[in-house]
Amino acid sequence: MENLNGNLSEIELRKYKVALHMQEFFEVFYMNRGLQNLIDKASEIFGRPLLVHDTSFKVLALSYDADQVIKIIEDDNRNKYLNEATIQMIRATNIARTVRRTASAGYVEKAKAYHGTLLSLIKINGIEVAHLAIFEYGIKFEETDYELIDAFSKLLAAELQKSVFDMDENLLPNYILTDLLDGKAINLDIIKHKFHYLKLIKPQSLHIMVLADRTPNVHDSKLSLILQALGQFLPLSFCTVYKAKIVGFIEQNIYSHLVNEGRTEFLEFLEISRLNVGFSLESIHISECKRHYDQAIKALEIGVRFGKCLTLFEDCQIYILSDFIKSQYEITDFCHPSVMHLMNLDRAENSELLMTLKNYIHFTHSPNEAAKALNIHRNTLFYRINKIKELTGINLDSAQEICRIYFSIHLLETNGLV
Repeated sequence: MENLNGNLSEIELRKYKVALHMQEFFEVFYMNRGLQNLIDKASEIFGRPLLVHDTSFKVLALSYDADQVIKIIEDDNRNKYLNEATIQMIRATNIARTVRRTASAGYVEKAKAYHGTLLSLIKINGIEVAHLAIFEYGIKFEETDYELIDAFSKLLAAELQKSVFDMDENLLPNYILTDLLDGKAINLDIIKHKFHYLKLIKPQSLHIMVLADRTPNVHDSKLSLILQALGQFLPLSFCTVYKAKIVGFIEQNIYSHLVNEGRTEFLEFLEISRLNVGFSLESIHISECKRHYDQAIKALEIGVRFGKCLTLFEDCQIYILSDFIKSQYEITDFCHPSVMHLMNLDRAENSELLMTLKNYIHFTHSPNEAAKALNIHRNTLFYRINKIKELTGINLDSAQEICRIYFSIHLLETNGLV
């Protein structure tokens, strides 16, 4: 019992210390002197170097001694950023991902130059906009530090919300992009002459990206926050706001990263921020913006329908064709008779003939892969295929018949019939 009372007293004392320090933070907050003043007070209370950076690693505020434990660089406009080595260290530890999943401050084990780091995420309207990092610097963190950093981060979010990051200077000129997205004819020579952004965005090899919040009627302030968070994945100078959605003009190398090697991290960002994104096919000329914008919108709509955060137009053709067919005909009117026969047999006999046929066609030159996908032996695969041929009389040596069969199966799957 004595130990229990002692533990309770320790917990109560910790809560009291956190409340006391938060009162000090609130006093500075209500003075309305900005983010740096809050960080100065935090440096005093935590007794360690610390800084706040946004999701593109731009430093928003830092303690006077932060550069003793972490490298800061400046660009030509005197904006401060974390250096590349530090960014790579942050990404390698995956600390931000851990903090997102646990919804509380995370700790990076003591490292040679960083003396251990405590990290908390700063969110506004559910959008991750910045990180607060406190460096151990030889003074071991206590439980109070973990509780205080999370509470302080919420106050920092309120401070940042006072003046939601001004994105206008980073965005592409709205009026010229509106004309492009509306499909108006524009003299490209004039655009090249007047607007420097085409030095950043090549008029060729572009993908249009449309990003939308899952909450309807999103306010402009939240769109600005989403843009700020999006900066960790692509230059904001490639983006604009159009019809209450974020539209990006994405060069091929950035597109490739987002949908391939960087896909997992980008998907996590979209899921946590409750966002959906659609990408168009590659455009060969900036004058095709309207057509490719429509493609991205359609990809976005289909992604929302099927609960996907990220959807490529190139993966949507079957859904688009399905919608068109349904508007004019019965889906089964476009299905190969043998496919319908196998579907009915599977339902009656609880067999898997149709999926066997689908995988056999899909892995045309690799029956072993088809058998693996079906979790059956290779001999069983061939037995089923021979049985399918006997039951239906299909000719799997005909490219036209294979195409009809495969399309039919996908059409049925798209409409939830198999």
